[in-house]
Amino acid sequence: MIVINLTSNLPVYFITDEKYHLSLSLICQEDLKQAVSVIKKQVYALNDGTVTFRDLDVIKQSEDKFQELTNILFEKSEEKWKTFNVVKAVKIRQMEAGSYQTQKKYVATLLQLCKPLNFAELMEVERMIGHLEKKKDLCIKDICQPADVETVTPEQFLPQSTAFKLAAEVANVLEPLYAWSRSNIFRTLWQDIHAQVTVESFEEVCSQIWIPVSSSMKDIINRITTGEIKFLEMKNLLGIIDEYEKMREEMTLINVPEKQAKERVEQLRQFQQMEAFIKWAKTILDVAKSYELTGDFKEIEAVASM
Repeated sequence: MIVINLTSNLPVYFITDEKYHLSLSLICQEDLKQAVSVIKKQVYALNDGTVTFRDLDVIKQSEDKFQELTNILFEKSEEKWKTFNVVKAVKIRQMEAGSYQTQKKYVATLLQLCKPLNFAELMEVERMIGHLEKKKDLCIKDICQPADVETVTPEQFLPQSTAFKLAAEVANVLEPLYAWSRSNIFRTLWQDIHAQVTVESFEEVCSQIWIPVSSSMKDIINRITTGEIKFLEMKNLLGIIDEYEKMREEMTLINVPEKQAKERVEQLRQFQQMEAFIKWAKTILDVAKSYELTGDFKEIEAVASM
């Protein structure tokens, strides 16, 4: 006997030896037929992508048992079903589900960055997200064009969610946009350009905001990495005073290599110390002048003139 929990949250008991079937009561026989129907339905759903997210999770938890049941039920069926690979199908469908979850996260970041704009496409995507989140029987077919689980191999499969119906040029920027979205530098640049333009679609967001911001980011990253950036500019960009670990984290967020990030932070620390010394020297000279103090101030004057 094989036991597996399926969609109804009730255990399905399947007796694999046919000689015991006749000894079952009529009620048990009906339950058995229903169990067979449920299992076959889930196999077909796995195959064509109509499997729901909830059922996919349930099958994943007992995929080996489910494979065994599939082998028994389709033992006398056509070759396609006799050899149906449940584990492979589950893997592919999970990859598709994961692609949707990832894109939803990326799209949420894009929506947040585009606020307070309320152009029609933005509101439509917000509506889509709300609709999909409320849908209890959300299935793979709702969020992408399901792959052919017979011909596709998980190792070479690159799922693409189409749930939000975004243009290719918009979909292509979601991942790098999300990667930079936690950076203060990126958000400052985005807000500066955002305030200067009027956009009415995500494609215009890409062309009028993303492209110039991305170009500026690449230039900044390159100049920080090579050391060509000026200290004052870097200090202003980072916007963090005397919090050197946060400075390093900010640089790594925008993909400055760790080694260069540490070097720039140390250089910036030394620069800020020098700024403090210069300010201190100028203060001493001001006091000396105000109170007509005498003495050898040459070294202090040298520091103040830096």
